[in-house]
Amino acid sequence: MIVTHGSVQQDILNLISGAQQALVLACPYFDPWRGLTAAIERAHARGVVIHLILRGADERERHAAAASALRPFLSSLRFIERLHAKVYLSEQAAVLSSMNLLASSALDSVEFAVTVLKQLHPDGYQQALKVCESLIAMAEQDRLRHSTGGGGGLRVTPALGQPQRGTPRQRGAGHCIRCGDEIARNLDKPLCPDCYKTWSK
Repeated sequence: MIVTHGSVQQDILNLISGAQQALVLACPYFDPWRGLTAAIERAHARGVVIHLILRGADERERHAAAASALRPFLSSLRFIERLHAKVYLSEQAAVLSSMNLLASSALDSVEFAVTVLKQLHPDGYQQALKVCESLIAMAEQDRLRHSTGGGGGLRVTPALGQPQRGTPRQRGAGHCIRCGDEIARNLDKPLCPDCYKTWSK
């Protein structure tokens, strides 16, 4: 575990730059600076699946506009109404921080971050991964509540950091958006019973 105090934007940029498979960037407030935008673009060019989760509700439109230039590089852009967590995760590490992805935070704020490396702290990393999977499930529920056209938009992959492989599914079959188990395809109920119980808590 690595603790950083002061200017922590480099910890987040290092995480993004080191990702080879998947990234989850979850924070309430978003106003990207040039270095962050460039790091996300380079990650996308490497084939990294990138999920960006931001605060919704009254902030939804403003954050959607702030993220608009990055949409071509994102696998999903989602919102959670009362999001206050700041967690950044790749298949190799997690950064838990006080820092939002704001230009002002990167340039002017005194921040705090804890970096958990999967190889050195597998239990801590797995806990951070479960948090991110829960955030993705919550964001998908939020998307479905706000959706007017059903299944449009960007897809969320069922398992972070794991390439999607598998056999073609039968028509009408779907999968749980949290654990990936096969369930009946139902846009109103995208979680399996076990994951729903966990999410509802």
